Amino acid sequence: MKKLLGAVVCALLAGLSFGQTKPGDVVLDIPFAFAVGSQQMDGGRYIVSPAAEGIVRIALVGGGDRQLNVPVHSVQGSENSPTRAVFRCYENSCFISQLWITGTSQGRQFYVSQAEKETMARRTNGDPPRNEVSVLQTPRR
Repeated sequence: MKKLLGAVVCALLAGLSFGQTKPGDVVLDIPFAFAVGSQQMDGGRYIVSPAAEGIVRIALVGGGDRQLNVPVHSVQGSENSPTRAVFRCYENSCFISQLWITGTSQGRQFYVSQAEKETMARRTNGDPPRNEVSVLQTPRR
């Protein structure tokens, strides 16, 4: 019985230690480097959470104080869309673009940064981004 209780306590602590998320938080495993505004972020596990009206916080799990507060605006979408982050990717650069949460029809649109505008301006053919990449929410453990 003590072994079972110890295993349950360890499992609960392990589940809490990776980010201590709260309702409204989105946990994403992003497998590539990306830009948020003028900041370059490494790939890794991130918690994206509302910080204030029109602001989201992006924090690297286990990254200490490595977090950004980023301005966003609302965009209309579909309620049955999966929870995900959308990135616009060009040659060697990816920029976070949108955040969607299942069950809500309002997404969060990140403003186009100066770095992304400069990347777009260097494209001589005027083509849209090479691709848009969606990263689905990491299941909670």
